[in-house]
Amino acid sequence: MNNPYDRPLSGNRCQCSVCFEYFNSEKAFTRHRVGSYMPMERRCLTVDEMLERGFSKNKADFWITEAFDRKRVGTRLRAAIRPNLAKGA
Repeated sequence: MNNPYDRPLSGNRCQCSVCFEYFNSEKAFTRHRVGSYMPMERRCLTVDEMLERGFSKNKADFWITEAFDRKRVGTRLRAAIRPNLAKGA
């Protein structure tokens, strides 16, 4: 288990106070918690369960829900900008 106090956190990065794993975003953190919200029924996914669900770790060793795809993001951005450029031309 990780030392719960060995990494500074900034932005949306967070650490689980139960399993002490580090997450690159609130989204990844929230997805690693499963079960009912009834008392004592919510739990953390195990490392194996996170891997089965497509989680991975980034270069900074923080859990992420999916790898960042620059090409996919660039395509979305260009599609969003293109209509505006056409209007101004």
